[in-house]
Amino acid sequence: MIIIFFIYGLAFFVLGLAVILYPKKGSAFTLANNFWRLGVFGLAHGINEWLDMFCLIYPPYKDILHIISLPILVFSFLCLVKFGLKQIISTKQKFFVSNNVLPPFLLVIWAVLTLTSRDPFWYGEIWARYLLAVPGASLAAYALIFEAAVFKKENLFSVARNLNIAACAFLIYGCLGGLIVKEAEFFPASIFNYKVFIDVFGIPPQVFRAFCALVIAYAIVRVLKVFNWEARNRIIALLERVKKYDSELELRIDERTIHLVDMNEELKREVAQRKCIEEQLRESTSVLIEAQRLSSIGSWSWIVASDTVKWSVELYAISGRNPDLPPPAYAEHPSLYTAQSWEMLRQVVDRAVRFGEPYDLELDMIRPDGTIRHTEARGEVIKDQAGRVVRLHGTVQDITERKKTEAQIKFLNLRYQAILSAVPDIITEVDKNKVYTWVNKAGFEFFGEDVIGKEAAFYFVGEQETYSKVEPLFKGSEDVIYVESWQMRQDGEKCLLAWWCRVLKDSGGNVTGALSTARDITVHKKVEDILKGDKETFERMVKESSQQLVETERELDKTKRLADMGMMAASVAHELRNPLAAIQIAAYNIKKKCAGQLIDKHIFNIEKKVSESDQIINNLLFYARLKNAHYEKISIYDILEECISSAENRFKEEKVSLVRNLSEVRGLLIEADSLQMRECFTNILNNAFDAVSGKEGRIEIAAARVDSSHIEILIKDNGIGIGEEELKKVFDPFFTTKSKGTGLGLTVCSQIIYLHNGAIDIQSKEGEAACVTVVLPFKKKER
Repeated sequence: MIIIFFIYGLAFFVLGLAVILYPKKGSAFTLANNFWRLGVFGLAHGINEWLDMFCLIYPPYKDILHIISLPILVFSFLCLVKFGLKQIISTKQKFFVSNNVLPPFLLVIWAVLTLTSRDPFWYGEIWARYLLAVPGASLAAYALIFEAAVFKKENLFSVARNLNIAACAFLIYGCLGGLIVKEAEFFPASIFNYKVFIDVFGIPPQVFRAFCALVIAYAIVRVLKVFNWEARNRIIALLERVKKYDSELELRIDERTIHLVDMNEELKREVAQRKCIEEQLRESTSVLIEAQRLSSIGSWSWIVASDTVKWSVELYAISGRNPDLPPPAYAEHPSLYTAQSWEMLRQVVDRAVRFGEPYDLELDMIRPDGTIRHTEARGEVIKDQAGRVVRLHGTVQDITERKKTEAQIKFLNLRYQAILSAVPDIITEVDKNKVYTWVNKAGFEFFGEDVIGKEAAFYFVGEQETYSKVEPLFKGSEDVIYVESWQMRQDGEKCLLAWWCRVLKDSGGNVTGALSTARDITVHKKVEDILKGDKETFERMVKESSQQLVETERELDKTKRLADMGMMAASVAHELRNPLAAIQIAAYNIKKKCAGQLIDKHIFNIEKKVSESDQIINNLLFYARLKNAHYEKISIYDILEECISSAENRFKEEKVSLVRNLSEVRGLLIEADSLQMRECFTNILNNAFDAVSGKEGRIEIAAARVDSSHIEILIKDNGIGIGEEELKKVFDPFFTTKSKGTGLGLTVCSQIIYLHNGAIDIQSKEGEAACVTVVLPFKKKER
């Protein structure tokens, strides 16, 4: 096997060296441009087979050699795949897959299958032969078969035959080297493997692979000779063309000699005509120089190929240079202009030379004394018969004085526009037909951007005598006429404008229109109207203030009475608590010492009334001591659940069903006083239970977000409801319709919600359900 591996690797290595080193430069065959990939395959695959040989020679290094040989094997097969794809596509054949897609795709699949297997080096070689060797050999065989057909059309039958032989060898090698692999537990490696092959044929598959490698190397080396044949044919064709050109050149020289003799005679005649033309040209040149001097226009020409430049006398004068010196070449022109102007000139000249485009632009020229002259440069091109630009010519005009005049005019215009823009009043100009021809910035802001071209009456509001008042101006009157006119502003608002109008005339004294200034006096008029009604307004304000003062005094009196009542309630509650405690202790002692059914019943009633009285005292004390909230982050869901559970325990004998809908506020935290919140919702739930007692009642409690900063709690019952008159007083202290209680429950709730910057509201009618709505903010707000 060592000798087989050596021959196997040597065949492919020799194939690779021959393909890579054989001269193919300048070949017209597409095979020459892609053959190197086949050469790389041969070198890499030959080295891989020699590494397998060394595994047999040096068994202790077998694992290291396998680590080295696996990537070389994969690389060699990738080169073979790349060769086949590239060769097929280079022959302009439609193919189902891109040259750049299939190799990476196969490589990724190989890597995934290899890395996920138990033994990557064992299974890596198997998957490399299945995924890369089989498609690589098949593609290479297809490419060589098609290339053989190309050579057959060129009558190179031996080359085509060798390519077909190599293709067949590749197909056999693809089967033996790609399908016959090491033994594995999956199909087809479990059937088509080295062991089964040896059992069937008695010979290792490497022997057949080595034979295929020898056939491929022999056939491809024979194909390489076609490049020698191609080079020899090119040399022979070149020699034939040289001989042909020599004969044609001699013939053309003879013809040119005869032509030159004829041209010489013609030249003599033209010389005589030229002398006459030159005389006329001198006269025209003198006229042209004088015309250029008067108009400050200089002319120039430039022969592109020789960089020959010619200037007129006036161009020397414009540039401030000595006319006795030769004009600067184009390469010296950067020193004639400012950096920015030179860059502009360079770009347009380049486009003129490349595309034949004329140009016209303004440039700043620097004179030798450092002064700058503003010029206008024009250029045009002259082309030869082949359409190539051979010459440029044009003019340079000194426009320095014109620029100064334009700058002065521009400055005056800017100053004029600045003055008109700074004037807050509207300034307009109309023609004889009273159509707006110009307005300043304030005019555009008032009438809109489309005011130009519209008649002045377009903006009148209602019937006006404005035209009749300004009519003298259009008849030539020099007076300034004042008129007030209601006008429609561009936003549709009606405004009163005060106009000062004066006539406009041309140089002949003819009326051309009128110039007007206007000021918005709408506010002024409104102020006058307001001042007229000041007395009535003042009297009304005094009356309203007096009424507000009376209401405030009433509120203060009510507040004082409530404060006094609160103090009294606190005092009474404090004084009652001690006797109640004594009664409770006495009842406890009697119950303990004198047990009996009759006594227990009376003691139970005593304890019940003591508990009710204690609750009344607690309400009185809570109302009297109610103060600013102690803010902390609390779970409104937990507070509501706690209050509901407490109410259920107190009213467990009542047949009342509770419906909760609190999921939207689960986990929601607000800033509030937890003690006051419990007191508030406990009181509301107590009222709800009282309203439905004695019947199969239903109480619904729901909570949800109102917006990003508030939550809403709804407590609705199906009780007896509240009458319209009672509904107005439910939050008043000590107001109650019950036979027992202090009437402070809802008052306390109202105060608590007020201290938390929230809102509480009750909606009900007598005999119908009542609904209490509480809105609270998420975060603390200062009053």
